[in-house]
Amino acid sequence: MEDRTRFNLEKSIEVWKERLSKGNMSGDNIFELEDHLYDEISTLQGIGLSEEEAFMVAKNRMGDTAMLSTEFGKVNRDLVLLNRLTPYLKGVLYYLGFLTVAKLSTNISALIFSKLGLDNAFINHASIGVLLLLTIAILVIVRKKYRNIYLDLNRVISIPVLTGVIIVGRLLTFLTLPSLTHSIGLSGLGQLQLNLSVYDLLYTLFILIISCIVSYHLKQQNKVEVAV
Repeated sequence: MEDRTRFNLEKSIEVWKERLSKGNMSGDNIFELEDHLYDEISTLQGIGLSEEEAFMVAKNRMGDTAMLSTEFGKVNRDLVLLNRLTPYLKGVLYYLGFLTVAKLSTNISALIFSKLGLDNAFINHASIGVLLLLTIAILVIVRKKYRNIYLDLNRVISIPVLTGVIIVGRLLTFLTLPSLTHSIGLSGLGQLQLNLSVYDLLYTLFILIISCIVSYHLKQQNKVEVAV
């Protein structure tokens, strides 16, 4: 017996709208296209097509999302510029946000361990462990992001959220410094800062290496497409 998931029109339209939102369209543009899509679906269902068939035909008649994005980009020039800048801005905010979380987590964990009466040597090793755990966590999230299409982080990690995390995280990191200095001393604090500096360097090198690899593969792909 065929086990087929029942078609959900509302969910399918939301996925379609989500793809449109990544292009050069304003919210009004998308709402207008959505109205046209519903009208087309209603017309097609009136001549006997199923809900799923009507959606597929109506979506195809509306045009490919890339084509629609190009057409609307001709009139939404400001939005085109914003869409081009947004990925770079998010990349910078991701970078700053992760390092901010790393610094705050290291300070808080060091404070907790010092309150438990543990020595600076243990705190130093524990801070390295915290940084490693954060690295593993971000790698797992990235892996799930690109392997599981249902893990959508765009709404959760938006630019306002990232900005808020950076501001609050930096403020809390600064506020923990007096207590941390009192608990582990200047030498202990210096060792923590050294760990963070080394981690910052390694993290930056990792990002640069990945960027170079991605850039190289994109260039190779473009060469193949041109040759074809």
